[in-house]
Amino acid sequence: MRRELNLLPPQRRRLLATQSMLDGATRVVRNLCAGLGVVIAGGLTLIIGLQIMAYVAARSSGNTLEQEVTSYQEFRDDIISKNKLYEMLYEINGERLVWSDNLRDLFAVLPPGLTVERITIDAVVGEPALSFSGRAVNRNTLIVLEERLSTLAWAQGVTAPHTNLIDRLNPSYVFKLTVKKGESP
Repeated sequence: MRRELNLLPPQRRRLLATQSMLDGATRVVRNLCAGLGVVIAGGLTLIIGLQIMAYVAARSSGNTLEQEVTSYQEFRDDIISKNKLYEMLYEINGERLVWSDNLRDLFAVLPPGLTVERITIDAVVGEPALSFSGRAVNRNTLIVLEERLSTLAWAQGVTAPHTNLIDRLNPSYVFKLTVKKGESP
């Protein structure tokens, strides 16, 4: 075992021990302050950088957000106006008669030997009517035609003058069909 020999007086030894302890404590405090300073500087740099990025992002996305909101409002207004237009068209379409479908049904019930010379459509809103005239082969053809016309789903009534039945052969005829309200095939 080895022993050290200390020839310094005890007072000087205490002073050196105290000074050595103070030097150690000073180094620890200095190192802590330096470390704390680095952490604070890094934190401040990070905070300032984040604030700058947030400001730039908010400024640029603020315009984008404003544009998106404006675009959305325009899109919503466009949809509302188109919906109103479609509702109006739907209402108009519900009141509209498709005369071509009615004529197709009319021509389907015409018996052979009948010619149509004239068709007139009276599209009055309250009471739409379809009139047609021409020549038939005989009187029986007109009777069959009148019966068939009364079976049309869209016809409310069939009107024919008595003069249709005067001639036995090649009679001229006139029929008027009133159309049911809201009915069209």
